[in-house]
Amino acid sequence: MGDESPKPRKKKKSSAEASAPEDLNVKELLQEVLKVRINESKENKKVVDMHMALVSTIGEFLTSFMIIGYDNEGNPLALTKATTPLHSDALHSLLMKFFSIHMNKFNQNFDGDDF
Repeated sequence: MGDESPKPRKKKKSSAEASAPEDLNVKELLQEVLKVRINESKENKKVVDMHMALVSTIGEFLTSFMIIGYDNEGNPLALTKATTPLHSDALHSLLMKFFSIHMNKFNQNFDGDDF
């Protein structure tokens, strides 16, 4: 053990050496990702606020309702407001009745030879 020479210690990098181009690129990339994430969060909050405003406005006139459709970006939208379990059940029954009626109309217009 006495014959081994001590290993040279690595010098700590100074602050100028620590900010290598790779480090700056990583920092810039992280900053951009954080900016995008913050903007997405703000947009999501705006959408939720608009949905709540829509539910509140319609809720002034209707005790229970469902809104089903697509927003301007093509994302599906389904909003439901029911004050009691009875209202919720009535909405779901009405929705099933609506689909049933329209499926019967579709089946009557479809002769099966189109495929």
